[in-house]
Amino acid sequence: MTCNSSWPAAAAALADRLTRSEEAATLLALARREFDETAAPEAVDQALARIREAVAVSRAADRSVLSAARQLLHRRAAGRSPGRLPRIWQAPGPRTPAWWVALAVGEEWGIWRALPVPGPELRIAGASDPLVQDVAHQARLLQASLTGHQARNRMFERYTPAQWPGVAVEEGRTGGLWVRPSRREEAQQAVADAGLVWERAQAYARAVLALLTAAESTACV
Repeated sequence: MTCNSSWPAAAAALADRLTRSEEAATLLALARREFDETAAPEAVDQALARIREAVAVSRAADRSVLSAARQLLHRRAAGRSPGRLPRIWQAPGPRTPAWWVALAVGEEWGIWRALPVPGPELRIAGASDPLVQDVAHQARLLQASLTGHQARNRMFERYTPAQWPGVAVEEGRTGGLWVRPSRREEAQQAVADAGLVWERAQAYARAVLALLTAAESTACV
């Protein structure tokens, strides 16, 4: 690896995105705690709206830091300059419009198309390097989230009481969706893995930042 004066600035930009992501996650946790503590029925809708907005902001920040980390890792591994980082996903203007929140919550900012795979880190340092191992580990966890995302919906089946005797059906309904008891544990793991993608995106970016910082430090000695 050669020393490149543009990499410290790129690492600082990634660190800034990571800070935004962590701050957004903190605000989301706060919004959820406030909802849990909401006693007045008339305040529930407002509390739910705050959670939904906080989810949108947090997911946008996680998508932004993941995209930046993935790009920087690939370019560093290829011996190239950092280049221009992908756009920062954030609400347009001081207020968060409803359409933007709906896009973030519904489409999840395309997070599933942005997940990295292990490999590029091996061109930055050896396989025995703990920082390389951490990047690879975090990439594998993100792939586990992708697998869970792809599998969870396939595990649900439509049923009617006639087809599946003994299955409880809500009153007034003639059928619904269920997961076979033999696959329930598998389904729970898939849902859990998919739900962790945002937290794992932060962890991946943190690992990439550590590796890039160490690589630049070594290259510029």
